Amino acid sequence: MRQTLKIFVLVLLTQVLWAQNSDKNERDGFSDPTLKSGRLENGFRYFVKKIDGVQQIYTSLIVNAGSSQEEKDQNNLAHLLEHMASNGTKNFPNLRGDPNFLSRMKMKPMDMLAFIGGNKTTYSFRFPKEVSFALDTSLAYYHDIASGKVLFDDEAVMGERKTLYQEHILGGNPAWLYSKLKIENSLTGRTNGPEPKDLENTIMNSSTKDLKRFYKDWYRPDLLVLTVIGDIKNTDEVVNKIREKFKDLKMPDTLRTKRNYYKNYLESSNSFMVLENPGPLNEKLTPETALQFYYRNPDIYFEKFSDKENKILWELLSSMIHNRLKSEELNYGTKFSSTIYPSEELPVIELDVKTTGEVENTIKKVFNMLAAISSYGFRNEEWETVKRKKIEYLQNRNYNSIDVWADAIENHIVEKTPLPDKNDQSDLTFLKNLDIGKINNLANELRWLPNDIAIIRPNGSKKDNFSELLIRQWINEGMAHPKRFNPLKAPQQLMSSTEISKLEKATISSRSFGDYNEDIIKLNNGVKIILKDLKPEKGWYKDKIIIHGFSLFGASCFGERDMESMFSPVIIQNSGLGNYNKFEIQKLLSNTSIPFGIRNYIEQNETGVMAEVSPEDVELALQLIYLSFTEPRFDNAAFEDWKMIEEKRFRRTGNSNNDFIDLINQENNNFKIPQGGARYWQSLLVNNKEAFRKYKALHASARNFTFILTGDFKKKTVLPLLQKYLGSLPNSKQPLRCEKSKNSKLTNFSGTKNFYLSAPVGAKFLSIQFKSESEQNSFQEVVNLELLKNAIHLMLKRLRYEQNLGVYSYSVSALVDRENNSKTIQVYLQTNEKDFAEVIESCNDVFDELRTDIIPKALLNSVKDLFHIPKLEDNKNNTATQASLYDHYRYGVPFINPEEVQKYRDNFNEKKLQQIAIEYLNANRKLVIIGSSK
Repeated sequence: MRQTLKIFVLVLLTQVLWAQNSDKNERDGFSDPTLKSGRLENGFRYFVKKIDGVQQIYTSLIVNAGSSQEEKDQNNLAHLLEHMASNGTKNFPNLRGDPNFLSRMKMKPMDMLAFIGGNKTTYSFRFPKEVSFALDTSLAYYHDIASGKVLFDDEAVMGERKTLYQEHILGGNPAWLYSKLKIENSLTGRTNGPEPKDLENTIMNSSTKDLKRFYKDWYRPDLLVLTVIGDIKNTDEVVNKIREKFKDLKMPDTLRTKRNYYKNYLESSNSFMVLENPGPLNEKLTPETALQFYYRNPDIYFEKFSDKENKILWELLSSMIHNRLKSEELNYGTKFSSTIYPSEELPVIELDVKTTGEVENTIKKVFNMLAAISSYGFRNEEWETVKRKKIEYLQNRNYNSIDVWADAIENHIVEKTPLPDKNDQSDLTFLKNLDIGKINNLANELRWLPNDIAIIRPNGSKKDNFSELLIRQWINEGMAHPKRFNPLKAPQQLMSSTEISKLEKATISSRSFGDYNEDIIKLNNGVKIILKDLKPEKGWYKDKIIIHGFSLFGASCFGERDMESMFSPVIIQNSGLGNYNKFEIQKLLSNTSIPFGIRNYIEQNETGVMAEVSPEDVELALQLIYLSFTEPRFDNAAFEDWKMIEEKRFRRTGNSNNDFIDLINQENNNFKIPQGGARYWQSLLVNNKEAFRKYKALHASARNFTFILTGDFKKKTVLPLLQKYLGSLPNSKQPLRCEKSKNSKLTNFSGTKNFYLSAPVGAKFLSIQFKSESEQNSFQEVVNLELLKNAIHLMLKRLRYEQNLGVYSYSVSALVDRENNSKTIQVYLQTNEKDFAEVIESCNDVFDELRTDIIPKALLNSVKDLFHIPKLEDNKNNTATQASLYDHYRYGVPFINPEEVQKYRDNFNEKKLQQIAIEYLNANRKLVIIGSSK
């Protein structure tokens, strides 16, 4: 007995020492008293990081394995498992389907996420720190995942197979993605996935047994890491919770060894491959060839530097090389694009080139530029620009950010990168000691012969035209004739001093104050200016001044469906302003707060311009606005280049989803530039002279425009600039006269309409809309719509999570169309053909239930928690204030007090929701639009 006790004490002491040493080892070389980390005896690891002052707690369970560990018979099962674990476990059987689950913890839908990658799978929670039980909830959920308690009900698994397939076919071009994955799989030796035509069959007939095998093999304690980050009251208490909660996890009897595909790749022979893009190519499109060149990290890294230093060097070198490559595209009519970057998928620096021109000439041009870098180096200004930005980033690193720590810990686990240490300034010191001479010495070492080459050739093209011998010959020929870099000369200023001096400061003809305590100013040329200075506390543009100018004249002045005028602003943007073309203006703006310029637009019944700009660049933005009204450039070469850009855009966005959205807009008489394939076909019909004439006509009269400025600015500084530039805008002697369309958007709004799309096999698109007249210009109607929208959204969860129908994603939108005095609720989704009829029936069941039943109190609370309309809630948000003033001056919407909105929302009850459902979900005002394959 005494001997047994000695052994027990010895074992216990060993365990304690092992755990203590484990904690110490986890933090070896890193001293941070606010970080607790360790490893349990079963191999389970944890990191607990305290950050004072943040308002949220972030937790995650990281599985140090992903899709790269799939066997040949497990294709897409890592992704399917991520879906199953997100949907339900033994103690949380209806995790996603329960509309009150997140609401109880004051969480939004995006606060609970899951991601799958090649090397990792992550499940995460983010919740307010005051909701103390949310931590225990997340730990209990993670324990379920870690202990084999994910549910694999046959119907639920089949339902997620449907949604997984929908996710694949709606997430992009399956044929193009297949080619990219096939290249990566070939280089690393991973199992290749099914061809696009076999994808549905592979996913739908996958084995649940194989799915469970993947779960058992890779969701094991030694590959699991839990993180808790935020303003934690007692980190020791959290650590004890974790250790107690997860100590019972068991390792499987047999352990699978993770395959190191990166190591396999780096030790393999160089590779050359040519793939044919299996996707259909529209015969009217110019064939495109994609070329990918891979430089393996160990081969291209510089020997005198560490891996960490090489990563910094190649981040900056890639940025400078990318800019050099782009400089060759600063000409109208360029038929290729190229970029270089450190890959996230492979241990390489990747050079990607796409061309619709001759492959030989493209390769020679690209490698001519690369050879010039080695021969002549970079200019000092190129280096100083990227160096300065990197130093600013490193100096401003936020060590008190949840997101920074979440990413850093995940990278530490998966990629073995060091954890952040604010006392470690070695990267800054390294960077500051680099100068252009040292950089150019390194550039001189580069020879630019890629290790691996992959080509995706147009379908129908001849493979013999893309032999390795030819490609490498063209590379060598390009490198044999380096040509010195002659950078584009940017103008020093957009307008000369002489031009500016000719602008006279307009007088103020009237001035008053409005309901938002805003200045209402009218200049003597008729321009109306609304100034609202505020100190925004949060939001995207809290440090910017937002400018929005608009008139009530638009494309309808030239016909009900005049696309020419709608396209004209993007044609002008591609052409340039005043004395300078697009490329010169971009160069001038590149180091300002408006690197992409201002945004001119023409809609059916409105013409306008928008910009978000730092205070120091306000005058530059006003010069851009002034020139866009007075001196837009007419350039046929730029026009032809624009059509090439539209063709490139069509390759990226010409999909069935965008085509269906265009059809919905058409059925609603909502005429705008299409987003799908119709945009490209419409662009081919545009006449440059006519588009330019219409643009000029809509910008000819200053008296038609109102400009709203919001943000933190001084009126005495901004107003004189507005008087100079906006006050100098001209007025046409012949005012533009436009009649609005008399076609109501409510005309014949009911019934069912079917359309054929070039949709992927197995996909159907559905839009169900309820539209009726908007009788009041009040915030109550907007709130009613938002709450009804939220209720429909939460109840539609049952389609996927309870009925296991093939609906991967859906959206519910609510719109008050003040232009046409209507309000609309729309359900928009995609589903598989087999479940389509049941999906429509289930949607109708939701509408009927809302009209006939009183919803539970808990559901109403969730509906209210999802409420988010900034312009009704926050008068200290720059974007929200701008939107409120626009509604006020564009449509006459009265001043809205956020406190009244809050009071109305608080008093909103279940009975009120039923009343608005009866009113708004009127079966006589219901339009069903269906898009399907032929």
